Amino acid sequence: MRWTLLLVRDDGKLLKITWLRSFIFIFFIVLFPVSFISAIYFYNFITDENKRLSSDINTLNQEIKILKNEKDILMAKVVLTESKGNHSKKYTKDPFSTSLITMSGLLDVNENIDFGFSKEAIPKKEIEIEKKEDKTPNIIIDNFSVSYEKRKKNLKVNFNIKKEETIDKKLTIYCFVMLNAENKTIIIPNVDLIDEKPSKVNTGKRLSLNKDNHVTFKVKAQSGYKDFKSATVFLFDKEENLIFEKKMAVH
Repeated sequence: MRWTLLLVRDDGKLLKITWLRSFIFIFFIVLFPVSFISAIYFYNFITDENKRLSSDINTLNQEIKILKNEKDILMAKVVLTESKGNHSKKYTKDPFSTSLITMSGLLDVNENIDFGFSKEAIPKKEIEIEKKEDKTPNIIIDNFSVSYEKRKKNLKVNFNIKKEETIDKKLTIYCFVMLNAENKTIIIPNVDLIDEKPSKVNTGKRLSLNKDNHVTFKVKAQSGYKDFKSATVFLFDKEENLIFEKKMAVH
């Protein structure tokens, strides 16, 4: 037995099978690209979402590491602070400050008591601390003067630097002058001060110090030298160590 499917329209006419095949064929042709495009879209969407989640996870891991490091640093500071506190408490009590209370039957003051200290371990004289040998030559500042050129509006500082002893080897130094008034201070050359001393030594006036040296500084100023009551000369060596400092009155 064989079954046959007949399609009949409302007007009683048979629907041709060729038209049905064409309809089904067109439907599948349209369905395939739509499905393909939808699949690509969802694939890209899922891929981007996975990348975003992976990036968020990496960011969270980095933040966790940073927080752990900060926690370790804070714990180390706490431990260090506690150890310093315990160390200071341990040595606050002076073993020699305890007074001996004599009571009948407890302690005989004539009895020889051994406290566990050797007599040789306690020196009778104070130990002298060795002083570091000062290799800086003796320096003298003289003929210090401050003048004002009204026409050029220049504040001019002159002085001589002398070494008491004769040394063949030249000493390279950096020189600064600080002028002090009641309401202002001028540092020549201009540089920031730290603890009332020049901070950047290499910006100072570089000199090769001989036995006798004449030094001149000039700086623009609106007022004369009479405002300044005192001056300080700073000398630094090549290693930026302060080797000389002298404060003097400005006349």
